[in-house]
Amino acid sequence: MNKVRQQIKAKRPTFTRHEAGQKKRVAPNWRKPKGHQNKMRLGVKGAKVTVSQGYRMPKSVRGLDTRTSLIPVVVVREKDLESIDAKTQGIIVGATVGTKKRLAIFEVAEKKGITIINIRDVNAYKENFEKKKAATKTQKNKKKATKDKVKKADEKKASDKKKEEEEAKAALKGDESQESGTKEKKKQEKILHHKQ
Repeated sequence: MNKVRQQIKAKRPTFTRHEAGQKKRVAPNWRKPKGHQNKMRLGVKGAKVTVSQGYRMPKSVRGLDTRTSLIPVVVVREKDLESIDAKTQGIIVGATVGTKKRLAIFEVAEKKGITIINIRDVNAYKENFEKKKAATKTQKNKKKATKDKVKKADEKKASDKKKEEEEAKAALKGDESQESGTKEKKKQEKILHHKQ
């Protein structure tokens, strides 16, 4: 299949825009010629060739994957693999599928012998995923440790503040009791003094 493709591609010319070589401002990427008297549009001999259906791939090759020459089928879950023929079809795992589901799909595909088109090396993909998972775990642990440290420090500060406040209250109470004791003594002295 790939040989057929290569043969046709070798024969197929490169389609460039009209006057792309003559004028600097005109980009070489393809645009359909639309001028009324455009020689390229009219297909005049000697003018550049235009895109036409004659340069198309044959039906046997059309729509197949270029690398594996299999019919691509988009897969989103493991159930989708049941209806796939491993000889003629290859799978493309959907972009919205998460990594856990993706890995499960890979395992089922390996068991059934189905080729995965959009991922070349499945083992490398798995290793990369595990590395990322380990890295995220270590980051989470570091964040947790720093949070715990901050929490402990805050608790220590709060407990120290409470102790200081209690000590200050106790000191105030002691001062008040001393003051009240001295006041009572003075009162008693005054009473005694009056009696005399």
